[in-house]
Amino acid sequence: MKKFDKIDLAGSSCGEMADSLKDDYYQKNREARLSYQRAYYRKNRNRIIRAREIRKEEDPKWSERQRAYNRAYYIKNRAKIRIQREKKASEGS
Repeated sequence: MKKFDKIDLAGSSCGEMADSLKDDYYQKNREARLSYQRAYYRKNRNRIIRAREIRKEEDPKWSERQRAYNRAYYIKNRAKIRIQREKKASEGS
């Protein structure tokens, strides 16, 4: 698995990355990040699934609340999400 590249934050205020630096960093490390996420999920899949089952058993309305939250988030951020999806689709073509 590829290690993440380091980024030089010299000159940035309070350790915050500028948007262009952040975009460059995440784009440059995309494959390493996705590889790590896939490996983590494969390793912890059963634990993640079991935790979700326990949460549903303890709180039957959790799924409904989660769905309502996701719907409200999507409605609030619809334009931003569409732009991201269009950008991702155009990069993949």
